[in-house]
Amino acid sequence: MQQTSEKVVIGRREIIHFPDLGIFNMVGKVDSGAKTSCVDTCNVKINIDSQTISFDIILDRKDRTKVKSITDLPIKSLDGRKVKSSTGHLQSRYVITTKVCVGDKVHGHEQTVELTLVERESLECPVLIGRNLIIASNFLIDCSVKYKLGTRKKIRTDDNIKQITSEITSNTPNL
Repeated sequence: MQQTSEKVVIGRREIIHFPDLGIFNMVGKVDSGAKTSCVDTCNVKINIDSQTISFDIILDRKDRTKVKSITDLPIKSLDGRKVKSSTGHLQSRYVITTKVCVGDKVHGHEQTVELTLVERESLECPVLIGRNLIIASNFLIDCSVKYKLGTRKKIRTDDNIKQITSEITSNTPNL
């Protein structure tokens, strides 16, 4: 993970892109108390023979049938990881490694990080930005603002990847 010496200020919520998964413009809540970032998923299935995982990422928290299916993604551990939830309960969660971009510029603040897969049905934001991404990206959190690195937009998937990439790069000032 690359790190610059200058801190990048982010808000308490930011726009998140998962370019390798083909998902753009998800809302992420910044949580410096969470060690690992996570994403709202369902229908998680492990293929022991191929050491891969398949799951659905929830795209609309009000309509959980709107999903992006991810299939046969390589996974390091079939056992999952023990994670203490915000309510203090110990859970076992599967972990994937993928590129995550924060803000309007798709490749501006890109890091490859671990994400845990969890159902966040009762929570407002589908993505939680934990310390692993905050530290790797050298972020400094300004809790008084939202979307410091970009404006909120409609969630898009790789079905219209050329359109969203063009839109993001043409409408974003240099950071």
